[in-house]
Amino acid sequence: MLFLASISAHRSQNYDRSPSPWQGLQLGVLILPLSLIIGGLLIIVATVMTWKDHYATILRRPVNWVLAVLAIWLVITSVVAHDQTDALIGLANFLPYFGVFAALPELISSPVRLWRLAWLIAIGAIPVVIIGIGQMFWGWGGQVPLLTVIFPWPMAAGGVPLGRMSSVFDYTNVLASYLGVPLPMAIGVWLDVYDHGQGNGWSKRRVIHLMGIGLAIAGMVVSMVLTHSRNGWAIAMVTIVAFALYRGWHWLIAFSGAGITIILVAAFGPASPLREFFRTIVPAYVWARLNDQLFPQSHDFLRTTQWQFAVHLTQQRPLTGWGLRNFTPLYEAHTHFWLGHPHNLLLMISAEAGIPAALLLFGLVGWIVAHGWHLFWKWVVSPSKHLNGSSVYFHPKSDGLILFTYLIAFLNCGLFHTLDVPLFDACVNFLGWLSLAGILGLINQQQLPKKSMEKGG
Repeated sequence: MLFLASISAHRSQNYDRSPSPWQGLQLGVLILPLSLIIGGLLIIVATVMTWKDHYATILRRPVNWVLAVLAIWLVITSVVAHDQTDALIGLANFLPYFGVFAALPELISSPVRLWRLAWLIAIGAIPVVIIGIGQMFWGWGGQVPLLTVIFPWPMAAGGVPLGRMSSVFDYTNVLASYLGVPLPMAIGVWLDVYDHGQGNGWSKRRVIHLMGIGLAIAGMVVSMVLTHSRNGWAIAMVTIVAFALYRGWHWLIAFSGAGITIILVAAFGPASPLREFFRTIVPAYVWARLNDQLFPQSHDFLRTTQWQFAVHLTQQRPLTGWGLRNFTPLYEAHTHFWLGHPHNLLLMISAEAGIPAALLLFGLVGWIVAHGWHLFWKWVVSPSKHLNGSSVYFHPKSDGLILFTYLIAFLNCGLFHTLDVPLFDACVNFLGWLSLAGILGLINQQQLPKKSMEKGG
């Protein structure tokens, strides 16, 4: 409780106590994993207020022009869809988030606010981890009595599917995708606390923060392992290696590389004494999961089969696609096997909304991410050059770390969507757009005068 009550102390001197919508966004982000209704309403209210306050600025942003064109195109493709009803319903997975994303960069355009949200995202994952552990080891299941509407957790003892942690989410892969954002946020926060401790001394509160967030990181890693999600394991490893590279921790890079090599040989190596030896070291639930021996899949459920069908659909209707949410009935009619999506976001958008929609969406996201990495390079790799050529007020080490943290969080979202499509979960969808909005907010603000940046916190 002491840890939770004092989370803002680390940066209390910079904490903005202005009223909504910033306060509403913070509370919404904290609550969202546990209650989509309350958290979502708070975020919607914060978004509407931000639009009201920054309407002219939002409409001037070229990024939002592209987003508006994409939104119009999605509506058009829904009108001419194979099944218009499903397609129009599918717009709910995109259009509301476009509106939120357009507003968020105006609200979270300073490193101080991004750090604050990183804390809240990391802390919001703690009850998710605790509930998941209870689900797997203590038989927790069912829903909260009398509060089902507020906390509609589809929680089953033992996880969904059985034996794989899903916590408050309806499927284990959704949990794994969700943890891909809080994990780098928590690591970034831990490193920031550590850096401040090294530079300013170790107070009791700072030690509590370091230990508390360290336990949270450990819990997230354990939860990721218990999901049995290969995508989740991959992004967890990407996160660890990325931060090790950023900090220059060569020992961790070497250790991770050796571990990955041993696991891959155990899972995919040719029959040999070396592979059998590694299989005595690596738990079977790891190497057997990686090579599909643990959970064998039918041909119709293989991703390659789904991808081939999605490409076939794109070839038939390359301009407008078949309509959002139309992949499922078409795939079922073709294979007599129900499948919610083709397990790849790019192929799904191409098949359902056409190649133009895919180019608009991925071109826009790619532009933001590329500019984010360019800004990171200026801040961290050549900070003196950046300071001489810009009036932006920033702290190279700390602000470079928060930008890197959001870049890795969004990288995790992107990587997960190459082999799955968890954006149908509102929490996962929002956190992806929030991570991208944080990057864009810093890009938009990098040329503002020093005083403007100071006020932005």
